[in-house]
Amino acid sequence: YHALAWYFSLPGWFKGLNPNDKRNALTSFTERVIDHYVDRVLWWDVANEAMDDNQPDGGQTPRYRSDGALYPAIPDWVSHTFHVASRALSAKNKPFKLYYNDYGVASMDGWSRGKSNAMYNMVRGLQRDGVIDGVGFQLHINTY
Repeated sequence: YHALAWYFSLPGWFKGLNPNDKRNALTSFTERVIDHYVDRVLWWDVANEAMDDNQPDGGQTPRYRSDGALYPAIPDWVSHTFHVASRALSAKNKPFKLYYNDYGVASMDGWSRGKSNAMYNMVRGLQRDGVIDGVGFQLHINTY
């Protein structure tokens, strides 16, 4: 399933909510989608494209995109969604895998170094919490 939470794909009404109501709506949405698809989905992209392309400190402290309605209203929206998904799926007693997905993170050098480091640091925290199984790398390439 792609994706439970993505800054770019939110209904218009979500943007007008206060931060607490946004958090509750994100929780409810995540739980309802899992309830609906739990018998048909094994792999879940929990959060998509959360990292800001510009990481001022080289990615040591992950900085999230601020051009959507999730951040800064829900500062821990990525971690929160992973925890909600993990709890909801564990309660269903079904096998599952949880992933984070992003673009521009495939290199440890050059322009994407900061974003790559930020994603790595965020994923390490999610691993410590035991709520992530893998990472998806988006790439756009030309073959000519």
